[in-house]
Amino acid sequence: MNGTAPGSKPYRDRLRAELAEAGVTGACLTEQVAADLARQDMRPRRAWRYASELSQRVVAMRFNEVTGDPRAPMMGNRIWDFERWPEGGVRPTVRTLTILAAIYGTTWDLLVDAADLAHMPPADRDAYAEAATNRARAAGADAPPPAEEIHIWMATADRITRHVVIPRQAATMPLLMSVFHGMIGEPDRDRRAPVIPFAQTSRPRTAHG
Repeated sequence: MNGTAPGSKPYRDRLRAELAEAGVTGACLTEQVAADLARQDMRPRRAWRYASELSQRVVAMRFNEVTGDPRAPMMGNRIWDFERWPEGGVRPTVRTLTILAAIYGTTWDLLVDAADLAHMPPADRDAYAEAATNRARAAGADAPPPAEEIHIWMATADRITRHVVIPRQAATMPLLMSVFHGMIGEPDRDRRAPVIPFAQTSRPRTAHG
């Protein structure tokens, strides 16, 4: 978008206007904005907060409303810590991700990406696989996957296929999960995941990899 920095408020406003003009509204519009920001190399939790047009302070306030625990109030700077991880910051628990997802109107498995999965403990990765599978089943086998999920798995495919010989067009979700678990030392647990075929043309690689 000419004249605006990717991810900036003017950029988001223009993107929203273009999506609205195309007939995209409500939760679908928020999802598309989050997906676009993720493609600009924004971390997924930050992308969803920006797409929801919420400040760290407001997210922390809503977080506290959900938990109702005065002994451990959430602060805005901790929301930022969760957004930066694993490139710094603090790892969010599955419970934290679930609460953040409720605030943003999505599911917690869409608040993580390949970098997060590579650093999550095994129990959290198992919970992720279950959450993603349950969401796919709820949406129906024929429903298209959310835009940001396609981006996550395309990014995962790009990373993995640099190290193993898999044709880019053959990099389906179950195959990638099997290879991914092998690369990080976790055996494949024979979980069935929805198959997401990837486009045969790969995206141009950026300086960020």
